[in-house]
Parts: sequence; C-alpha cells; structure tokens
Amino acid sequence: MAKASVTGQITVISNGTTFYTVLQCQMGDIYQTYLGDTENPTNITPDFESDGATKPMIVFLAYSSEKANGNGLYPIANQNVHWYINNNTELTFDSQGVSTNNFGGVTGHFTKTTQVIGDITVPALVINKNLVKINDCNSFLINAEATVSVTNSSVHLSGAYQVSITYGTENTKKVTIIAGDTNFFNINEKGGSCKLKAWVDNADAAGLGYTFKWYVNNDGNWELQSEASDVISIMETQVSTSALVKLEVYKEDDLYGMDVQTVNDTSDPYHITPNPREPKGSDGVGDVVIEQFTNGEEKTIRYAPILWYNKDGVRTTVSNQTFKMWLYDNAGVLIKAFDTAAKFFDVTSASIVEHGGSVYIIQTSD
Repeated sequence: MAKASVTGQITVISNGTTFYTVLQCQMGDIYQTYLGDTENPTNITPDFESDGATKPMIVFLAYSSEKANGNGLYPIANQNVHWYINNNTELTFDSQGVSTNNFGGVTGHFTKTTQVIGDITVPALVINKNLVKINDCNSFLINAEATVSVTNSSVHLSGAYQVSITYGTENTKKVTIIAGDTNFFNINEKGGSCKLKAWVDNADAAGLGYTFKWYVNNDGNWELQSEASDVISIMETQVSTSALVKLEVYKEDDLYGMDVQTVNDTSDPYHITPNPREPKGSDGVGDVVIEQFTNGEEKTIRYAPILWYNKDGVRTTVSNQTFKMWLYDNAGVLIKAFDTAAKFFDVTSASIVEHGGSVYIIQTSD
C-alpha cells in the first residue's frame, strides 16, 4: 500500500476506533511570491485580494475506522475546531467567522466556515487576504486541532498545512494541480474517482495553447497516462491507499512547469501511517515529531511506518511488514530512494532543506 505526503497523526482510543487526519486545499498548494522588502512587499503573486481571485479553502478531514471496511469521513463540529499559525498563535474570529488577529497591521485574513464533502459537513478555513506578512515574509504552518467524543472517550485530533512564501520575480511562473471536483483529492468509495485540474499562472489553463502530460507514480517510477487534456480523472483502481500524481505543462515544445499532488483512497481497507519519530539509538524510535525542517538546523526524522488493515470496523496492525520510500521535490524530481526493504528510514534536514521541502511515498515491499 502506498502513502504519500500526509501531515498529521493517528490516534487510537479505548474502543479501538482509529483516526487519521489531513488538511487539504482545493488549490493544491498555497503559495505566494513577492518583490520589494519584508516591510513593504510588492507584486504579490497570486493576489488573493484581486477582483475575481479564487479564494483558497483548507478543509480539516478526519477519517475513522468505524466504517465497516475502509475509512469513513468523520464529522467534526466546527465549533470544536481551533486554528493556529505555527502551532502557537491561535486565530480568533468575530460573530461572522472572520479572523480578528492583527498581522502586519491588517485583520480579516481568514474566515472560519464549513464545506460539504459527500454527505458530511467538515470544518474549513477560507483565505481572504494575502498571507505574505503573516510570518514576516517567511513560510509558515496553518494548524487545526479538535477534540471529539466517541463512545464515552475523548480524542484530540490535529493536522498541519504549509503555506510557502518566497521572494520571486515579476515573471514568476507556476504550475499547480488543483481539485477538479468537490472531493478535495480524495476517493471515498470503491469504484470511485476524483478529478485533478491544471492551473497555470494562477488561472484556468484550458484553451490557452498549453499541452499536458500526467503521470502516476508506481514503485518509484513515473508512469505516463493517456489523458492529454488539462483535467484527469484518477480511478480508485489506480490508487493503493495513496498515490502521487505529477503534471508537466508544455508551451510549444518547451517545458513550462511541473507540480505533484497526493491522491488518497479512503475506501481502501489498508492504510499506512508514516509514523515520523525522533531517532533513538541505531534502530529505535522516540517521540512523534512534526514533519518540518528549519533552515540552519541539523535534524533527523526517523520514519517507522505502520500498516493497518480494517475489516468490519476493527483495525489491526499488520506485523513484520517492511517498506520502501521515495522522496521527491515539489516538482516531482527524485531526491532520495530507499529502495531496499526496511522497517524504518532516516531523513535528514541536509537532504531536504536545499529543495525547499519534499513529498514522499512509503510503500509496502511486497
């Protein structure tokens, strides 16, 4: 079973119900570039405040093993959700759900709301304004936390989403995979699918003379798909728990840009949690850690994956399982391959920071 980039945690409560969480955005990535200096940034792209701009929406998804087979989307009450910046600044909201925090002399960057996915209402956060000055022109995390009650037990759920802020140029070009439907890159039933759509220079790419190549990662290799339009449907049969999809956009014969996106199949009875931990000795693990590196730090994350199987609402661990792991930059270029079967993988800050981040696949070795 494959598992791509998921930032969050798995929690097991007393009655055996297991949750895993993820924050997703219909725009795929949330990023902004700027010119000028950090006190007076200019030429912000994309400009979320411009007329007609698409407002990114982050949804907080929690999947529960209470579904008979697979993982069911669990309804979290919006009033129980707390949103944070970089784990420490809690967002506060007025009676209309608009944020009241002051960042760089401006308020109203976010709106706390909900979104319907299938027949489940999930918590959501809409981006209203430009985010460049939220963290003094640096990238940052948006975190969500909630406490839910299940069978007289309380469980704390959390997830994180990275917003990328970089110094850019006026002709910065960007290719982004966005959600082509309301499934937010998730396949929720057997025989289901989800749509992915190309977005070029912050706009719909259809009919503008671009050509498109779509790939799905299989065993560490990018397999070219037959679809050549700006929209692709990914079927449940193409995804083993999770998969990475890559898009290449060409202008005439020249590569214009690339992007990668994770697709999750929540109907699959198998699920891999990446289980990022502090290293302990040569082959042990310590506390759970956030999947984040900071420039200048020397840090290692030890991934000790766990394979789960869910049947009739009961989730069990598959023992003695080994895995393989591949890390890619945000354009889908291979950074490192752990292609020898193992029970854990050490990823260092030195291997990731220079690439500005990474997406990965962890897959069972048999």
